[in-house]
Amino acid sequence: MKQIVTKDDVARTMAELNARGKKPTLAALHAALGGRGSMTTLVRLKAEILDHQPSTESQEALISFREIWARALDEGRKEQEHSLCDLRETVAALTAECDRLHGVAMAAQNRATELQTKCSEGELENQRAQVRFQAEVSRLRDELDAARQQVSAALVRVTEIQEACHKELQSSRVELQSVRRVAHEFELNLTRAAALLEANGITMPGLAVPNRQSSIASDPDVLTTSVQPSLASSKI
Repeated sequence: MKQIVTKDDVARTMAELNARGKKPTLAALHAALGGRGSMTTLVRLKAEILDHQPSTESQEALISFREIWARALDEGRKEQEHSLCDLRETVAALTAECDRLHGVAMAAQNRATELQTKCSEGELENQRAQVRFQAEVSRLRDELDAARQQVSAALVRVTEIQEACHKELQSSRVELQSVRRVAHEFELNLTRAAALLEANGITMPGLAVPNRQSSIASDPDVLTTSVQPSLASSKI
C-alpha cells in the first residue's frame, strides 16, 4: 500500500530540487519523496503549487510539463485499469468461492435433511417395533394366562378324578369285604352242616367240607369276624 504524500511535502521537495539546480520533474519528485504517492497525486499537487506561483518557465518547459502530465494521466489510467483488472479477478475469484461455498452449504443442507429424514424413519420404525413387541408380549401373556387356566382346570379335573377313583376304590374294597364276609359265613354254615350230618351218621356223597383254616388264613379281612361263628359252632 502506497504512503500518503501531502502538498507541503511536494512543495518542500520542489524547493530542495530547485536549490540543488535540478528540475522538479515528476520522476525526480517521486524519487526524492522515497516513492511515496502515485504519479497522479504528484501531478495534481504539483499543478496546485504551480498555480499559486508566478510562471517563469518557458514554452518548452510548458510543453514538457504537458507531456509529463499526459504520461502521468496515461500511467494513472493504466494503473487504474490494472487495479480494475485485479479487482475483477478478485471479484471473480470471490464469486467462484462463494458459488463453491454455496454448493457445499447446499450439499450439507441436503445431507442434513437426508439424515433427519432417516432419523425420523428410524424413530418411526422403532415406535412400530415397540408396538409390535408390546402386542407380542401381550399375546404371549394372554396365552400364558390361558395355559395356566387350562393347567389349573386340568389339575382340578385330575383331583376330581383321583377323588372319584379313590371313592370308587374304597367302595369296591367295602363291597369286596362284604362279599368275602358273606362267602365266609356261607362256608362256615356249610362246615357246620357237614359236621352235624357227620355227627348224626349221615353221609352225603359229593359234599366236601372246605378247609376252614386255609379259608380264614387266605382272607385276613374276615379273620376277626370268623372267630365268633367258630365258637358258636363248637357250642352246637
